Formats: sequence, C-alpha cells, structure tokens
Amino acid sequence: MTAALYYATTIRPVPVRLLGPAAIRLGTFLRAERWLVEGPTRPLGFLADLPDAAEYEKVRQAIIKKATAIRDKALHAPKG
Repeated sequence: MTAALYYATTIRPVPVRLLGPAAIRLGTFLRAERWLVEGPTRPLGFLADLPDAAEYEKVRQAIIKKATAIRDKALHAPKG
C-alpha cells in the first residue's frame, strides 16, 4: 500500500482502493495525521474507501467493462 500511495501522489494518479474496515481506518488516520493531504497539485481522487468485498466487486466489474469497451473500440478502429 505504501508504494501505491507514494506512486499515486508523486508520479501519476493510479486507483488505490482501501478495502474493509481496518484499511478504511488506516486511511482516516493517515488523513487526520496529514500523511495524506489533498491540495491543488496533489488531489486524492485516486483514493477510495470500499467497505466490503461486494462493493469492491461492483467497482471491479465497472473497471473491466470500461477497459473492455476501450479495447474493443481500438480493435475495431479504421486502419490507415
């Protein structure tokens, strides 16, 4: 998790999902202690709290659907 948060806040945003109560508490703690600070050049939109595996599955399916649509569009694009 440390590597994902570092990369997402310094290199480029990548989705980071905190799954379950313990992970959500950790995220809350990191924000409260100002280890994770949102600013104009450091948005925290990449970070999402997911309370349980069912919610994670919904997000995962949405990501798969979007990625598949992008892939299919690229595969059927006119060549030339």
